[in-house]
Amino acid sequence: MTVTMPSVNNWASYSGPTEFHPQYPVLRQALQVQNYEGYQTWALGIQGTACLRILTLASPSRLVVDMAAT
Repeated sequence: MTVTMPSVNNWASYSGPTEFHPQYPVLRQALQVQNYEGYQTWALGIQGTACLRILTLASPSRLVVDMAAT
């Protein structure tokens, strides 16, 4: 699964990790595959079938991808 975020503010200033291996029941890997001119794309490695809920939060601004195992 990929998640693309257009119009990311301060996209060039991100210096955090670009790969995660959290070993959660559903989310097994997250890998940043693009960070170019305000667009960020992350590939999410999911095990099994997941029920997804995607939302945004403020203070600070962030994207949440909530995964529940079925």
